[in-house]
Amino acid sequence: MRKNIFGIIAIICFAGLSVANAQNNRDKPKGDHGHHSQSGANVFNVVVPAHDYDVILARPENDSVTLSVLAYQDLEGFVTFGTQPGACTNQTTTRQLKAGVPLEWVIPSLQADTKYFCQFHSRPVGATQFKDSPEFSFHTARPAGSTFTFTMTADVHLDEHTSAQVYEQSLANIRADAPDFHIDLGNLFMTDKHATRDEAWRQYLAQRYYLGQLGSPLFLALGVHDGEASRYDDGSQDSLAALANTNRKKYFPNPEPDAFYSGNTNRHVKSGLLENYYAWTWGDALFMVLDPYRYSLRSSGRDSDGWAWSLGREQYDWLAHTLASSKAKYKFIFLHNLLAGDQASRGGVEIAGFNEWGGKNLDGTDGFAQHRPGWPLPIHQLLLRNHVTAVFKAHDNFYARQELDGILYLMVPQPSFAGNDRIRDLQNYGYKQGVFLGNAGHVRVTVSPKKMIVDYVKSMPNVPVADSYTVTGK
Repeated sequence: MRKNIFGIIAIICFAGLSVANAQNNRDKPKGDHGHHSQSGANVFNVVVPAHDYDVILARPENDSVTLSVLAYQDLEGFVTFGTQPGACTNQTTTRQLKAGVPLEWVIPSLQADTKYFCQFHSRPVGATQFKDSPEFSFHTARPAGSTFTFTMTADVHLDEHTSAQVYEQSLANIRADAPDFHIDLGNLFMTDKHATRDEAWRQYLAQRYYLGQLGSPLFLALGVHDGEASRYDDGSQDSLAALANTNRKKYFPNPEPDAFYSGNTNRHVKSGLLENYYAWTWGDALFMVLDPYRYSLRSSGRDSDGWAWSLGREQYDWLAHTLASSKAKYKFIFLHNLLAGDQASRGGVEIAGFNEWGGKNLDGTDGFAQHRPGWPLPIHQLLLRNHVTAVFKAHDNFYARQELDGILYLMVPQPSFAGNDRIRDLQNYGYKQGVFLGNAGHVRVTVSPKKMIVDYVKSMPNVPVADSYTVTGK
């Protein structure tokens, strides 16, 4: 293993357009650590430039990919694609797009292990000329033995501490990396922080504008403030959890279980397939995205024992089965925060020994058998038994690289933070040993049969690498 730390910190002025919102006390979870203006109200930067449409790529498989197109006026359009840049000679049928209604194209019958380029062509109804979008790219699933890159961001927030310019610079750097796909680790929508549901909806649209700049397929993990936790689900279609799930699936297609992706096969009585946890294999790596919120127990007051956090038995069993069934050289776990500590679950490996994640009560005594009767192992021990390579997390809003029992625990930084760093809460959150750096930027991971390289890329035009870490393939 090697490490290369430059510790680059940028001071970047706030430049985002803002819309002020009052705090939604009904939906705000107790013990919350959100960020507020001096008046106590959240301020969100959800005003984006006017544009005709945006395109999100999703669900790459062995022989297909999905394009979600959202038009902001009535349009008709089609997609062209091909294996050479500037030569997208294959064409889909022309379809009608209604303003405000996303339309999905599933492009089937693609060649395996192949890079494709695609464009969206559109015109207002009645016009004669089609306009061409910028060229997007995607890669069908890689076989074992391949080398590829994926990227990650987390905690975009779009609150008053963020900058549109910084965020767009991070997205430009990601696009320059040309990853096979991008994974966001949550708090993308901040649904439970908005004063009204209409204002929350505007953040989904704003994120479509930004993430449409990626040019690569997108996968989403849920964040603590994305509104889909059990505490927001009263069983009605009007609950915040149902609304948040409906909006996310409408605007951002996530994997559903099929021959390529595994995941949650249960249909929610109101929402259908939740698309909240899922897994797939790409090259020599197994990717597993977890949901720490839907199955965590409702807690009241400042519950501090941490046992309210849970994957739920069904997701836990799926995790155990998927890990044990995989012979991948690398195994990656993605989730917003660990299921341990207290109600806020702040911290890294220092809290990984507790509760469902590590098995112990906060006083150090064993508590797993009592609190999870019949479950085989705490999560960290389950990951050890199945040779997991890395846990990628978020939540505490800076970059942290740590190890525990040979597993890399890496916290993905914010790509959008407008200040000079975000490590002021390091001691408050209990971090002790590791590499800790401020925002903003993204994480780039290059996976090859012999090694994987994890880079923290700062949000600057010259793309400086603030930290680099290599893990040898097992």
